[in-house]
Amino acid sequence: MKNTCFFIVMFMIMTQGSYGQIFEQKFEFFNYGDRISKYIKADDPGNSKFTYISSNGTQRSGIINGGLLRFVKTGPASAQLVKSGKFNANSDFLYISFSYRISENESVHPNDKQAFFFVGDGFSNDAKLPDDAKNVHSKFSFHYTGSGKFKVSDNQNNLSDEFSGEQQITFVINNTGKDQFYTAPNKSKEKLANDKWDLWIGENKVFDEREVVSPDVPLSGFKFHVQAHAINGMTDLGNFVVHNLETLSKSQRKREIIENSQYVAYRKSFVATKRWLQIPVKNKATKRGVRIDVDGKWFRNFSVELANETPDWYAYVDINEIKGKAFTMSVDSLPFNSSAFANIKQLDEKPKDELLYHEKYRGQIHYSVKNGCSTDANGMTFYNGEYHLFYQHNPYGTRWGNMHWGHAVSKDLVHWKELDIAIYPDELGDPFSGGGVVDVGNTSGLSKTGKDPMILYYTATGIPRTQTLAYSTDGRTFEKLGRSVLKGVSPFNRDPKVLWHEPSKKWIMVLYVEEKGELHTMRFFNSTNMIDWEETSVYVGGKGQDRYMYECPEFYELPVEGNPNERKWILVCADGQYAIGTFNGREFKAEQERLQSVIGKGYYASQQFSNEPKGRKVEMGWFRTNTDQVNMNFSQSFSIPMEIKLVRTSQGLRIVRIPVEEFKSLRKEHSTYKNEVISRSLTKDIRSEVYELEAIIQPQQASQLTINIRGVIFTYMPSSGKLVYKDQTIDLPLENGKLKIHAFVDKASVELFVNDGLVFIPVNANLDARNTRLVFNTTGSEALVEQLDVYKLESIW
Repeated sequence: MKNTCFFIVMFMIMTQGSYGQIFEQKFEFFNYGDRISKYIKADDPGNSKFTYISSNGTQRSGIINGGLLRFVKTGPASAQLVKSGKFNANSDFLYISFSYRISENESVHPNDKQAFFFVGDGFSNDAKLPDDAKNVHSKFSFHYTGSGKFKVSDNQNNLSDEFSGEQQITFVINNTGKDQFYTAPNKSKEKLANDKWDLWIGENKVFDEREVVSPDVPLSGFKFHVQAHAINGMTDLGNFVVHNLETLSKSQRKREIIENSQYVAYRKSFVATKRWLQIPVKNKATKRGVRIDVDGKWFRNFSVELANETPDWYAYVDINEIKGKAFTMSVDSLPFNSSAFANIKQLDEKPKDELLYHEKYRGQIHYSVKNGCSTDANGMTFYNGEYHLFYQHNPYGTRWGNMHWGHAVSKDLVHWKELDIAIYPDELGDPFSGGGVVDVGNTSGLSKTGKDPMILYYTATGIPRTQTLAYSTDGRTFEKLGRSVLKGVSPFNRDPKVLWHEPSKKWIMVLYVEEKGELHTMRFFNSTNMIDWEETSVYVGGKGQDRYMYECPEFYELPVEGNPNERKWILVCADGQYAIGTFNGREFKAEQERLQSVIGKGYYASQQFSNEPKGRKVEMGWFRTNTDQVNMNFSQSFSIPMEIKLVRTSQGLRIVRIPVEEFKSLRKEHSTYKNEVISRSLTKDIRSEVYELEAIIQPQQASQLTINIRGVIFTYMPSSGKLVYKDQTIDLPLENGKLKIHAFVDKASVELFVNDGLVFIPVNANLDARNTRLVFNTTGSEALVEQLDVYKLESIW
């Protein structure tokens, strides 16, 4: 949304009771992370005014009723909370919002962003605005408290549906892409342009007969006036009044408002009597802000594609810890005719889903969440006889958001069991990515049971961003430290990885930090107690779109295969790029840099299991399988587990990825083929959607070799020694004239390992169940399949 006018802005706050006293409050400029959560409270707990002055001298003002005021100056890549200052028309964009409440004792929470507007030309989609600045524009709402049943009518007596109790009325321009109409004075219908309107009440005023809303105004008969503020001016939407149903005539009760033209923010009270609160979800519906409050404090706060009618699936909120208590659930805006609340129920147990793990595109050899979205692998640890996989998880939708730490466990790295959410958002912010470790010897002192704790480090996304931790002695319940162990070293920092360094007898933390000019760095810290950290060095990566050493670090030591006395440290970033070098406990020195063994963009943010019982370096990563694109109730998955080794090649030291031995337990039907000639084409119909294949191929004199696995095509150029997948190319010389491939094929993916894992190509593709073929093609001459082994695989579920 771009305004055509540019404002040089100054702001003043005046108390309602003393208009003659005008004073200016100044803000210090500061940078921030990906979102803003700090609010500036108005001086007067009653009614306050704010004023801004445009460059042409026009003065505008608005009223804040005992609320919160926020001003954000932002450009394409940053934002600052401001109060006064000059703005550059070409690069700056101003976001202003305020929130108010009618009831003086009612708390305002993040879903109560009531009114806002934008100033300046510098806004772009790259601007790091708060999430709500992008998602909740075109909305005005206010709270009221009422004891009876009510309806809202406009100046033409069009009536809303019935509502009652303490709620919040919201007027919204719908962003569904459909034309929206509001009844306006002296007009039959006023057509509004989607995504170009902000709703105001007067000049940000709510009017009754005394012109200012106060807590003692009765709800019944309460009058207000609505205007839509567009880029080119104001449009009246009409006068509105709240009616008590008992005073309305039958004819009035039958009148209906224009469908979808008005929304209400619902609030409903419950008593927690069961374990789960069921939330209806409609994939790709408009996101709604939901908040659950207990004893006047927020318990859960999330956005969800709330189903107004028939849901696609249900999300579940665990309310066991508040059982027996009253709680209030608020939704920021819903159509008047929404049936969403009819589907919000309490349950002792989640209903059994007969289709679970048998969905059309559910991976059968890859772990994925039951419902919702998973992304970065987090906190991977072997503890209490189990492999613990944590991950970034949105339990309320199939797209990124609402970051929690999901949790799954396995005894064999093959079969996984999804557990309850391990870490929820809290006052410190959302729990972003981080690592896990077993505190052998309880150096942190956090365990009071005599058992070594598992400790999970993560980034909390408040302002400033901080690193904090949670710990457990049973692998199921997690206690948060509740404070920072390392405060933000810059506005953009995240993803702490912690490990033990035996030679120095210290804990090491590697943290991604973005410095000025979008410079990507990894900073190193050490500690003796896991709580107090000292910075020791910085390793510098790329800049801007050069993502070398961009986020999600992994750091480990390996011996060179065949020479156990030669050991090297490997530093890896989110996209799989890595460096090999030495580490003395304080500083990493690279000897080889910018190495890459992953082709494509299907694999990201991998980690290794700490405390692995066999001493292996076992890696799993976020596998970007896009099942949400085919309307599944889950999205994304994780790679198969792979052992990482360090080998010496003709090009120097390189890491290789080898599927773990445990995966051989899934093999069932086995077919083998030897010395088969590829004369232009060779086809094998596997007749299974899920299989493993191993092949040794001699390209011989062929100028090109293609390997087509269920429609996923890889191309090898023997003369240049290049392997190609789509637009990605990597150098891969033949080994003794041979190309070795090892692939795992699933319903929505193919993972290809080439030349004993020297190259890894993870492909996310929702595959056609009718195509189970494996096809080899050559150009220029024949090639030879020296050996081909195919195994149909059992499901891990």
